[in-house]
This record gives sequence, structure tokens and C-alpha cells, in this order.
Amino acid sequence: LYKALAQIAVREPKQALETLATFETVNPGFACYTAMADAHFALGDVEGVERDAARIREYGKEPVQVIINRAVSYDAAGDTAKAIEIIDQGILISEPPIDPSLLRHRGQVLYELGRYEEAFAEFVNARQSMAAIVEPEPDPFLPINIARTLLALDRLPEAAAELDSVERELTRLDPTTPLHSRLLASLLQWRATLLLRPGPLFDPARAAEFAAEGLG
Repeated sequence: LYKALAQIAVREPKQALETLATFETVNPGFACYTAMADAHFALGDVEGVERDAARIREYGKEPVQVIINRAVSYDAAGDTAKAIEIIDQGILISEPPIDPSLLRHRGQVLYELGRYEEAFAEFVNARQSMAAIVEPEPDPFLPINIARTLLALDRLPEAAAELDSVERELTRLDPTTPLHSRLLASLLQWRATLLLRPGPLFDPARAAEFAAEGLG
């Protein structure tokens, strides 16, 4: 099993499935099929992920990440209705507080559909759910998701405040990490977008500076 997990980690999902096929003959179960689901997700195999999820449910509760991977797979295939259905099922079986990642992914799908008010509500729900958890998994991109939704709703000062919070978060992250680089690039992109919107914050010169820094 550990060999397969390592293969998935280094982006060798086909080899991982071969390893897991052998492992399954001697120790089928929750861990085996969860790893298979991860490998099939990495390959973009929606049917494979669904088969694995069904097997997982025979042994216990479906992990949140498998639920999310199933939803993401359908979303990528253009079936957003199925993606939302899967997330809603995951929310229904969740014990409070609901896992924030489920709410965030639901918000992302709604955003893609242009249902911005609903998306904003889900992102706020995700933030509230995180606040109810003793040691929540950090989600530095949640303010980015909220900010871009507020932009779509033309609530520009609130969007700017969310981006300010991202800037503060960046000061707490190691600047040599990929997370810092991705978060900074996203911040610069949405800063530029904000400053190009007509209104009191309109500043095309600064927007160009942010865009150039992001490309650099």
C-alpha cells in the first residue's frame, strides 16, 4: 500500500494501480479502494473513481476527499449538476460542523455556473464551518474565492478587504514554497482585475503594475 501511495505522490497513477491490483488480492478493503480512487482520479477516470467509491462504502464512510474528487471529475467533464449532487450527498451525511472543503467546492461549482449569490453564501458557510473546528485545515485560497465572487456581485470594497487579508496571509508563509507562489500569483491577478473595474477603486496604472508583477 505504501508503495502505491508513493507512486501516486510522484504522479505515477498507472503504476500505482498495478501495485494496488496485487495488494487487493491479499488485503482488499477501505485503504486499498481509497488509494485506487486517488489513482483513478489522477488519470481522469470518472467510472473508475465511481467503482472505487462504491467499494469504499461497503467498508465504511466515504472520505471527504473521495467525494470531492468525484465531484471534480464530473465538473471537469461538464456535468456540473452531477457534481453538485455528489457534494450535496456528502453534506447530508456529514456530522456538524460540515467539512469546509465540501462547502468551498460547492461554492466553486456555483461560481462557474454564474450563480454568484449562492456561491458567496457557500464560501461564507465554509468560513463559518472552519471557525467551528478546533484545528481546521488552513484554506488560504478561501478569501480569493470570496473576493472574486464579490467582484462578480460588484461589491468592490468588500472584495478589496478580502484581498487585503490574502496579502497579510502571505507575510506568514515561507516565500520559497509553491503555495506562496500560487497564492501571490492569484492575489496579483485579482488585484489587477479589481483595479480595472469602474468605480472608486479604478486605477489602470496600478492594475498594469500588478499584472506585470504576476507575469514576472
